[in-house]
Amino acid sequence: MEQKNKRSRIKKAISEFRIIGGRVVYSNDEFEHDFKTMKDDNEGEYGEAHYEIINSVQHFQHKYLYGYLLPDITHAMGETDSEYVKQFILKPKFLLWQIPDGDFRKIPSKHMSGCRICTNINPDGEEVVIGYIPSTSKLNFDEMAKFIQDCENFLLLDCNGSVGMSAGSKQDSVQVEALRARELAKIA
Repeated sequence: MEQKNKRSRIKKAISEFRIIGGRVVYSNDEFEHDFKTMKDDNEGEYGEAHYEIINSVQHFQHKYLYGYLLPDITHAMGETDSEYVKQFILKPKFLLWQIPDGDFRKIPSKHMSGCRICTNINPDGEEVVIGYIPSTSKLNFDEMAKFIQDCENFLLLDCNGSVGMSAGSKQDSVQVEALRARELAKIA
């Protein structure tokens, strides 16, 4: 029984960090406290630590889109499934790229794997290729930045929402975090 109660208190302590002047500075102000609490509550237990340098602008683009923007769009639309909103509302609205002559062989090779082919039925009843929706992981920096800006505009103008609104009472602090993430993503 004692072991079961002890396991239920295990907590993850997660933070990004930046190395400044040879020191590690954590972005989550509560991280050191959370880490100390976890350490104190779990004497003798095993754990894992992962450190990764993430100097990729695209990492921050994905973090901002999926960590802040998409949950707020989902909330503003009254939906509960962010994956549904991404796949069936946002991507078709902003990432449907036309294929010249409807020839799917003209899809750029970098987008061929992982893209979704979109078709339509013409007046003769034939199914014709009209375009494709690329995977966001295959977008370059400028393409991803445009998609994020389109999603922001959709949230603000079409949904009358704002970044951080899905956080409820923590909206102000989440907005600050989101703006920092947006800045790191280098969105104009």
